[in-house]
Amino acid sequence: FPSHDRAVSSTRSRLHPFNSNIGFGNRADIWSQQNGNKVIIQQIGNYNTATINQTGNKNYVEVYLTGSNNSTTVNQTSSGAGTANYIELTVSGNANTTSLTQSGTGGIRGIYGIVNNESNGLTVNQTGSGNHYAEISLSGGNKTVDITQSGTVGHMVKIELIVTGK
Repeated sequence: FPSHDRAVSSTRSRLHPFNSNIGFGNRADIWSQQNGNKVIIQQIGNYNTATINQTGNKNYVEVYLTGSNNSTTVNQTSSGAGTANYIELTVSGNANTTSLTQSGTGGIRGIYGIVNNESNGLTVNQTGSGNHYAEISLSGGNKTVDITQSGTVGHMVKIELIVTGK
């Protein structure tokens, strides 16, 4: 999709929407309700909002966020033993808020996130039965990080803190 003030997509199976916003106050809303979808969001600037909702199995989201005072929400829901949903996140800037939620029954849910700079908030919720994996790398100061993994089977969190300066 080209840059728009508001981009909305309702996907079909195997569609790979890409949204890139450059500027201030942009909004991207993506809904995918089939299996095997890939969504890529890149936002550069300040006061941008991205919301991605995926329902189905074997879905993938990439979010690249550069700027300050941005808000990103990703929700993935799936069910079944053969499911796998994955989120990859890179945030660079200050005062950004990110919420990542993966839920469902069976399968695997994975999150890999990099959050740089100051005063950023990250919330991760992985719920339901199945294996949950989250790997988060943090640099800069004054972060708020809340990670919850609940349900049956396996849970794993790896948090890397990178300290620079003094």
